This record gives sequence, structure tokens and C-alpha cells, in this order.
Amino acid sequence: MEIAALSGSVFSGRQQAELQRVLYENVIRLKSDAVHFGVRSIGAETVNGRARLLLDGGGAVEGDVVVGCDGAHSRVRQSLFGPAPARYTGANAWRGLAPMSKLKPQHRQPLASTWIGPTAHVTTYPVQRNGEQFVSFSAQVDSPDWQTESWSERGELSDALKDFDGWHQDILDLFIESENLFRWGLFVRDPLDTWSKDRVTLVGDACHSMTPYLGMGVNMTIEDAYVLARCLEASPDDIEAALKRYDAARVERTNKTKASSLAMLGIFHSPELEKIDTARQYIQKEWSPDAVRERYEWLITYDATTVEI
Repeated sequence: MEIAALSGSVFSGRQQAELQRVLYENVIRLKSDAVHFGVRSIGAETVNGRARLLLDGGGAVEGDVVVGCDGAHSRVRQSLFGPAPARYTGANAWRGLAPMSKLKPQHRQPLASTWIGPTAHVTTYPVQRNGEQFVSFSAQVDSPDWQTESWSERGELSDALKDFDGWHQDILDLFIESENLFRWGLFVRDPLDTWSKDRVTLVGDACHSMTPYLGMGVNMTIEDAYVLARCLEASPDDIEAALKRYDAARVERTNKTKASSLAMLGIFHSPELEKIDTARQYIQKEWSPDAVRERYEWLITYDATTVEI
């Protein structure tokens, strides 16, 4: 089966770049000429029973199926379903990577942590690169406006420290010691009811870009890819039927995750966190074992290898 897949995701974290490297090396091990750089698509279509990836400057690549995995600004999605206007959520995000060797001992524990406040929160977790340990962090803060929807816009340390003025020094140290700081506005788009048309389909942010509040964006993309592969493998001679199975298996789950993720903004940023007494009660309520189980169990018990297709 010939699959034309366009990927345009921007990896802002080193740990995601490492995942991209592993996937790339395994793909070219299977097919040495499968990956082409410097190619830009303007959309996709199905003509005479063949999928066509349309290229900037003219020309096209044909295959049995086109899979658009070209991110939130997907040209493939636009060519299938038209424009999808982005709406600002009222928050922007900071991302960075700080060497553990430059941080206090408490940052060197193999733990993922979330620090929450009335108008902002920070999630931290350890990662490794070439044997060196780092703390990766993602910090979201309420902000009245933002113009750029980009995952790769550099941020200024002075702006980060202003956004987190009054926060604990352990958090400020992450910004201060970070190798690079990136800052972007958090936007959402209306969910799609279907991702496939004829022999063209979508995966990941191209069809369900979401806020990072559940930490499930990359997970959903990997699930998409695995279920799509299963559907194509089950119906290699009927691509359109395989894509209908794929939509039926994935759209409802990802749209629910997308909505649940956005709803988490109101849980992370609560006025009850302004004072110690109300904050303690709020945390006990929202992060009790039962509350956490209800929030996450349906997400993490899903099995893409066995879900019905």
C-alpha cells in the first residue's frame, strides 16, 4: 500500500524531538526513500480512485491514501473541510528545558509535578538527553490577548518573570536556568465530526488540536496513528471503508478529550487558590484520589491496540 503522509508538526521540547528521531529512523529502516524534506503541501484530493498530495509550486504525489499530519494549521484539513478559525482561550504558555545540575536538589527527583495558582500553573517532569538530566516545564498563564499562534516563538526571560511575579523561587529558577524559552498563545478550533473524505484523512493536531491541560495531545496522535494502521491493515482493498472505520473509532474519543482538556483551565486557575485556607480545601477536593481517578482513568485505560474498529 502506498501512503503519502505529510507531517508539519513543530517539536518545541527536546524530548519530543527525540521521539521524532526514533520514529524517523525506524521509518527509513523499513523504506529508505520514504521521507523527503523541503516539500510543502497545499492540500490533498482524490482523483480517479487515487489519493493525491498537492505540492506547492505545482505537481502532486499519488498514493492509495493521503494522511495529513501537518499540525493545527493543516493545509490538508483546509482542502477537505475549509477554513477552521482559531479562537484565543485567554491564556498563553511558556515552555523551557533546564539542566538539573543548575537546579536545587528538590528538582532532581524523578517526579512529575504541577504547581497551581489563581491565574497560572506550571507542570514539570524530568527528561534525559545524551545522558544529561533536565527538567522540562510547561507554564500557562492567563493573559487578555495574544496575536500569534506559534509553538516556536522565542520568549524573553523578563516577560516570563513578570508573568510569574511572586511565585516560589523554585519555579523562577526553571525560567532563569532554561536553555531556551518559548512562548505561544493557546488557541482552539471547533471539533470536526469527520476527518476523512474519499481516500484522504487526518491525524493529530490536523484534526483535533487541543490545549495542553491534560497532557494528552501527543498521546492522542499516537493513538490515531495506531488505530489508523489497524484499520488500513484490516481493509487493504477498500481504503474508503477503512477510513470510515477509523473515524468511527477515533472522533468521539478525541473530541471528548479536547473538551475535557479545555475545561481543565478552570480547575487549574481558580480564585480559591488565592488564600491558603481556601486553597487547601480546593486542592483536597479537586486532587483527591477519587477526583483524579474520575478525571484520568477513562483516558489512560484506553487501549489503541484492542479498541473495536
